[in-house]
Amino acid sequence: MTSRSPLRVLLVDDAAEMRALLRALFEGRGDIAISEAGSGEEALEIAASSPQPDLVIMDHHMPGMDGVTATRELKSVSPSIEIVAFTAVPGNERDFALAGATHHFRKDMFNALVAYVCERAAA
Repeated sequence: MTSRSPLRVLLVDDAAEMRALLRALFEGRGDIAISEAGSGEEALEIAASSPQPDLVIMDHHMPGMDGVTATRELKSVSPSIEIVAFTAVPGNERDFALAGATHHFRKDMFNALVAYVCERAAA
């Protein structure tokens, strides 16, 4: 029997509390490995390292580079990375989709995001 590598998830949010909450939900699972970034710039640095994340959960409003710009930059250098937008304010779905995000969850849809990531890890 071969063991699968865990799904590598990068949490990108300037709110440390949100990153900590998501980390706590995923960390106990053996099939998800978490890394964190507090800005778009930091996300680009982490994504350039090895191993690259498989999935990025991206906030929109952050100091410096916003989430849409960071999504566009990440997809330009690593097209295979899946990016999921996770935002507090509705209305930016189109911008994220054009930048390369595959899914969009509002922060009030927290449970749906968690379920999606867990399904991806189990696939």
